[in-house]
Amino acid sequence: MPFTVGITRRVITPPWGVELAGLGYYLQRTWQRIRDDLTATALVVCDENGAAAAIVAADLMYNDKTFVGKIREQVAAYTDIPAGSVCVNFSHSHNAPTAGFIRGAGVPDADYLQFVARQISTAVISAYHHREPARLYAGGTELAGMTYNRTRDDGPVDTRVSVLRADRENGQPLAIVVNFHAHPVVHMEIDLRAVSRDVPGEVVDQLEAILAGATAMYLQGTCGDVMFGREYVWTDRRFEPARAVTGAALKALACARPIETPGVKAVTRMVTLPTRRWRREEIMPEREEGLYRLKTGDTTGWLEGMARVVVGAPQRLPLRYGGSVERAVAAISRFAV
Repeated sequence: MPFTVGITRRVITPPWGVELAGLGYYLQRTWQRIRDDLTATALVVCDENGAAAAIVAADLMYNDKTFVGKIREQVAAYTDIPAGSVCVNFSHSHNAPTAGFIRGAGVPDADYLQFVARQISTAVISAYHHREPARLYAGGTELAGMTYNRTRDDGPVDTRVSVLRADRENGQPLAIVVNFHAHPVVHMEIDLRAVSRDVPGEVVDQLEAILAGATAMYLQGTCGDVMFGREYVWTDRRFEPARAVTGAALKALACARPIETPGVKAVTRMVTLPTRRWRREEIMPEREEGLYRLKTGDTTGWLEGMARVVVGAPQRLPLRYGGSVERAVAAISRFAV
């Protein structure tokens, strides 16, 4: 076999008092219960010449260059994996902490992140040192109709479900990797203060239950403005997205093609995103409205102003503040300023 593969998982559930990220502004949303443990899963693939690469799937929200740099440094010190051959992917669950900066919606906890970096490094190092001969297979399919673009009607979405499978010498699955592109927030408002992996965790659990002996991992796409359908999010149908992704992954796995070309290589590409500076005339109305509402407490017409651009469903925002419109408006006013 031209490849050796190792896969290892570590639990990264935060200790009491660590804030969950991504829900709303200045909520101080520390967790109250654990719906399911957060994890970091590391896959290492090595070729017959010793070249190796690692992919990590971690159940956190935003990534950070410094955070990844620490992991790469530790991995390179204890394995033959080059630092640039370690890719760290975050699931973007909003019921998890963040490593990257997000204003007002989850403060990174330095002690916790130091622990997570060590857990991830340990997972990669362990996977590297516990490799076994394996055959690799890759495949894909489409999952249409499950997602939409929240910024504009008929905006772009990515319907591809990509898979990678590593089989042991006896033909049994060792590792399963699934890549799909969607915001994992379907359980968020049902369990506002629960630690959870959301859809990525459900897909992993379902695949491991079906493919006994395999360890699965979910790699998030660049999900920014792509959401699972409104009919699924925070409703009785919230379990359907994971089942749909799992079904598509199984379909892709069943027809995955063997990877015959030998060799492992990692490539880094710097991407320049098409951005522009805000114009003064665009931002001043929001600043002025925020200053006015903070000074007066006036909530008149709040849904018609800055709230329309601060969150996707502003009419639901007070639910995150115990039903208080006043608290919600004060929070987004502070954010706007």
